[in-house]
Amino acid sequence: MKKQPDLEYIRNDLFTTLFPVSAEGRKVYNQIALNFKDAFMVNQVAQDVMKQLRKAGYSVRKAKPVKMTNEELLEALES
Repeated sequence: MKKQPDLEYIRNDLFTTLFPVSAEGRKVYNQIALNFKDAFMVNQVAQDVMKQLRKAGYSVRKAKPVKMTNEELLEALES
């Protein structure tokens, strides 16, 4: 079984957003969010931040895409 990462990220053409996964990831995410609103940053900056995170011992991986129908999403939001 793979170890759960501390943080995951989603990247598009210009921006990267980090999301905490573990308790340790939440702590470092809160620190990052003080400098970058909602841990949302330009890709070049994100690469440097993720490099520093990994060097500090945190695990960071790309978030897997969520495949959900509109009905499933609505159901999840209502529960």
